[in-house]
Amino acid sequence: MQWGSGREAPCGWSDCSSPCRRSADAAAGTTSSRARRPVEPWPPRRGSRRRLRPNPPSDEPPSDEPPSDGPPSADPTSAGPADWSLENNAATITLVKGADVESLVTEFAGSGAPRFRSVEQAVRWTDGDPYRRGWVVVGQIDGWGYVWEDNYFLGSTDTTATRLSDGTTFASFFWNVNLDMRFTLARSGRIVRAFDPFEVDAQGGGLGRRLPQERGLTWENVPPDGLLLLARVTGTPVADETWLERPGSVIVGATREG
Repeated sequence: MQWGSGREAPCGWSDCSSPCRRSADAAAGTTSSRARRPVEPWPPRRGSRRRLRPNPPSDEPPSDEPPSDGPPSADPTSAGPADWSLENNAATITLVKGADVESLVTEFAGSGAPRFRSVEQAVRWTDGDPYRRGWVVVGQIDGWGYVWEDNYFLGSTDTTATRLSDGTTFASFFWNVNLDMRFTLARSGRIVRAFDPFEVDAQGGGLGRRLPQERGLTWENVPPDGLLLLARVTGTPVADETWLERPGSVIVGATREG
């Protein structure tokens, strides 16, 4: 589900090397009114939509959801460790409380997925068929299983969130080069909060009530602000590139349909 170098995606975009949820929706005949927004470079230029639409602090009462699934001291205030994401065209970071590595590998890459010693080796494998292959890193941190999907979005889908949150907590943040983004929080098989940061404002927006951890986020700095929210909700550190080589993590290849 990737479209590049002159190919036109079902949603009408062209010259896009990143898969997107909109392409999947368009192929199913559910293209949104935003589908034909011109492609922007990444990071966005000064004056782009990101800078024109910062969200003011909300007056909406926060939700009654628990403030965090992590220790009380886990309340990061800076998205600085996530600055790497400004140079990353597309990814999804997913966290599932208590999940083991092998079950997440099966969920995101399937049984029998090829394994690699390094991200560089995985990238060489994906270069052999870039429209169908991608790499995924799975590991654990502070009692959470994490999945780092390069240039894909399985962790951002409702189906994945509801299934993997059964009996536990699931959280993810997705972004791509087209400024599509989605934060998702699910507990016990139910999505309690999901939104695109550019589709919420002082009056609210998205699915569910605002979380306490959203206070103070203006979304002028994306995707780092999304990774900061992910850390606040889960009580884990802000995701950074050390997650690609944490002890016990595995790097696998995923073959995708489309």
